[in-house]
Amino acid sequence: MNDAKMTIRLPVSELDFAKDYARRSGFSLTALISRYLARLQSVTEGEVPTEIKTIAGIVPPKVDARAEYHARHMGKP
Repeated sequence: MNDAKMTIRLPVSELDFAKDYARRSGFSLTALISRYLARLQSVTEGEVPTEIKTIAGIVPPKVDARAEYHARHMGKP
């Protein structure tokens, strides 16, 4: 794999958050960003994300999710 260096500008608060998140997750900041970009590349447009596929079995098949969604949002802007 060929590596390249890149400089980006971020607000200090975002950089601090990213560094802390990476540290707490056991990754370097570079590894965290690399994993995120790899995840973005793996999802094609219109594909259901893995996270959604994982929880999809929780809702019984007889439930009409679209009807439930609209029923809960009727009258709300």
